[in-house]
Amino acid sequence: MEKTGYSKSDLEWLQTALKTLFQNKLASPGLQLQIVDIYVPELNKSNDEVSMETLAAFLEPFLTALATTGNTSIIERIEDSIFSPLLESNAT
Repeated sequence: MEKTGYSKSDLEWLQTALKTLFQNKLASPGLQLQIVDIYVPELNKSNDEVSMETLAAFLEPFLTALATTGNTSIIERIEDSIFSPLLESNAT
């Protein structure tokens, strides 16, 4: 995505794929947890500064998952692996 400048169509594809994964009641919780675990480390590999709008697009599927999943393991992992590291890295 970095090579395409985080195009809107690429971001929309990612959002749809992640929302589908987290909303699918038959999806493996293990796969969901693995995605959560690698998401921020993969975002950190970007060489570019990401705009706030792009960052919001990257995070939106996880906000949706927090609001819609009933799986407490997924909720806790999203909080611990996605949002806590982002907040800690931006603390002043």
